[in-house]
Amino acid sequence: PLLSLFSRAQLEEYRKEYIATYIKPNIRPNAVELVQKHKEAGDKVVIVTATYRFVVEPIAKLLDADGLIAAEPEEDADGQFTGGWLRHTFAQGKVTAVEKYVADRGGLETLKSSSFYSDSINDLPLLSFVAEHGGTAVATNPDKFLSRIAKQRGWKILNLFQVEEPTYEEVVEKTP
Repeated sequence: PLLSLFSRAQLEEYRKEYIATYIKPNIRPNAVELVQKHKEAGDKVVIVTATYRFVVEPIAKLLDADGLIAAEPEEDADGQFTGGWLRHTFAQGKVTAVEKYVADRGGLETLKSSSFYSDSINDLPLLSFVAEHGGTAVATNPDKFLSRIAKQRGWKILNLFQVEEPTYEEVVEKTP
């Protein structure tokens, strides 16, 4: 992969700059609140992504995630990326990775009390898998294709970028 074109030291610097410049300033407070609500309810928060673990690990830490399922590029003994893969997690690869993850933690039954969030049609296999096993599929800031399918299937749709207007009752409640 692309990571093998750079030294580990260069990648560490690029990642640090990327997180500081593009990730930290754009983490939505309502997204953090959503993660915290799940954690307070006793849920395990696991990020499932097709992005390299190297890139996403600091983001998972920022969000206080309990776990991370990500693409695993191969590393040599010195920690340099070789260009090979240990695991990919794109589309159906996410389903395979989640199946293994839950198999090690109670089996498919655990999906009944789970919620999976995604914004991309690329995650349709995973969202469908979760919904088929009794979990909740949530299209979050969905692309137009996922939005259409989520509506057809009756899945929840959540827009974290849209600021909710308060209801009349909320305004009246806060008015002295």
